[in-house]
Amino acid sequence: MAKPLRTITLLSSLASSISQPYFSFLSVVGGISGLLLGVVSSSFTTFPSLVQGTFTFLRVRAKSLIVYGYLLSGLAWVILSFLPFGGTSTLVYVLAAVGSGSSTFGYSLIMEEISRGARGRVLSQYAQYARVGSLVATVGVGFLVGDQYSLMRWFFLATGAIYLFSSWISLAIREEEVVVPPSQEVGEDVLRMIGVNTLFYVVWSFAWPLFPLAEVHVYHMDEVNLAFITLIGGVSGLVLQRRIGEWMDRNRRVVMFVGRVALATFPLAYSLADNVYEIYVAYVMMGVTGPVNAIAYTSFVYDNTKNVRKAISFLSVGEGVGSIAGSLLGSLSFVALSAFLPLAVAVRSLLFLAAVMRIGISFLYLSIHDRKEERDKRKGSEAYSV
Repeated sequence: MAKPLRTITLLSSLASSISQPYFSFLSVVGGISGLLLGVVSSSFTTFPSLVQGTFTFLRVRAKSLIVYGYLLSGLAWVILSFLPFGGTSTLVYVLAAVGSGSSTFGYSLIMEEISRGARGRVLSQYAQYARVGSLVATVGVGFLVGDQYSLMRWFFLATGAIYLFSSWISLAIREEEVVVPPSQEVGEDVLRMIGVNTLFYVVWSFAWPLFPLAEVHVYHMDEVNLAFITLIGGVSGLVLQRRIGEWMDRNRRVVMFVGRVALATFPLAYSLADNVYEIYVAYVMMGVTGPVNAIAYTSFVYDNTKNVRKAISFLSVGEGVGSIAGSLLGSLSFVALSAFLPLAVAVRSLLFLAAVMRIGISFLYLSIHDRKEERDKRKGSEAYSV
């Protein structure tokens, strides 16, 4: 099973990274604003998360979720290559996100089976494949397109083609139907973590519609600038991915906390920077936030509940609700504040507020009870007992 999983991990990451990182930016360039921008900027977190939550009690094969999810995403991106930016393109973009949610949920169920015993090491290994594909694709597209934004239509089409190919490759995955007995509960520790995580997603996504506004209207970036940002963050992540995974296996709560606090770096940089080069420097921190966000929180769920499928669904719903709420709140706040403040001042002020909120909520992760961490500490103390 490992070979097709590695292949689709690389291909799906390649597909999404060709187009998705630029869609919010291009939407602002194309004139999208207000609540519609809030939907666009949070779509690939909100709708995949909500879709995954609907699969909690369904008798469905993980393989089917992957195959049909990639199929839907592929068709949606092909259609997007022919549409102008606006309400219709936003709706089709949401459909692409729905397909992503289906395939991601199926993938997570299979990964739960093959990563037992070394969550951090195995999950970070697969995240490494995804990061390589993402880095190559996003940087390459950014340098090729620059400010010739009409060229992105071809990359939308390529994204669709790769997803369709990934759907075909996914037919080679071998797995059994997963049925969750209704008597198994998620557990109080995981429910608390989900509550904290949902709250963080509200403050995290608050800044998402503000970033493309700052990139277009404050720093006057083009896709070359975004490519440099991706390159810096990607290389930093590649260097630290394995180390973060090993650290997480020893002290996961601290890693979760550090990963969330570090996310305040980005809105703070966009708020205070005098030029784009200072923002480049801030993205070195992506070496910490990227690996942690890729593996730590799902890994916690795997190790702290007997009903992984249900817990992941609850986690996903919380992330989806938090994302759309925070993103829409950020958009509305900008509309309100920009009515009586210059655009640049309004964006910078709200980004600074977003950074402060991210730091404050991050401390709640330290209150989470991690059973695996306690078991590991107990085993360590027993090894030295006489």
